[in-house]
Amino acid sequence: LLFTLKGSNGQYRLAMSASASLPFLYLTGTNKPSPLTAPNFCMLLRKHLVGARITGISQPDFERMLVLDLDGRDELGTPVKKQLIVEMLGRQSNVILVSADGHIIDCMRRVDSSMSETRQVQPGLFYTTPEQRAQLLSGPVTAATLDKWLLGLFSGVSPLLCREVCFRALGDASPRLERLDDAQRARLEHELDALVFSVETNNLAPTMLLDGDRPKDFSAVPILQYQDALECRGCG
Repeated sequence: LLFTLKGSNGQYRLAMSASASLPFLYLTGTNKPSPLTAPNFCMLLRKHLVGARITGISQPDFERMLVLDLDGRDELGTPVKKQLIVEMLGRQSNVILVSADGHIIDCMRRVDSSMSETRQVQPGLFYTTPEQRAQLLSGPVTAATLDKWLLGLFSGVSPLLCREVCFRALGDASPRLERLDDAQRARLEHELDALVFSVETNNLAPTMLLDGDRPKDFSAVPILQYQDALECRGCG
């Protein structure tokens, strides 16, 4: 999608994509030719958003999402509020137009119950945000090891960090667990929250992992899982 924005400082173009392989959102100076026949979702956005005013831009904490608050008018000229929500979540990426009462007007990628048992995205349904950490961790372990399960649950977290969270919580970087008991789940939640807090407060410690003189890996936080097998050296 390509939007033209006009403000006191001139005109801008906002590009956004819900591509499963490369979702994005950025300002661009490049224009693109329009297709001969506009897709239905583009036509719907034109109907609802042409002339609307962006009144707010927000990002839910640690979600790859952006929410645009919009003031516009309906067919009768009555002022209405809407939101355009861009979810850049890998295969679940989407662009969703939501009414003032929280119902989905339409979306770029419709998701029914056959595609997802936990979260449907369809016109007329009430919009719900992607699941939070605690909700995700309440489900069954669906991978061979716990670190691989975490890697599948969360975008933007490396295999190294997934192993580190497991090690700090359970003393094993790659435990094979079919289920987590309450104590294990609580420790895992605690370590994930601690990681998030480190990022929120910019309490980071760039670290290089060395095997002798050979660099093996790097991280924004100290890595404990290798113990004495690798040297953990702080960097500027």
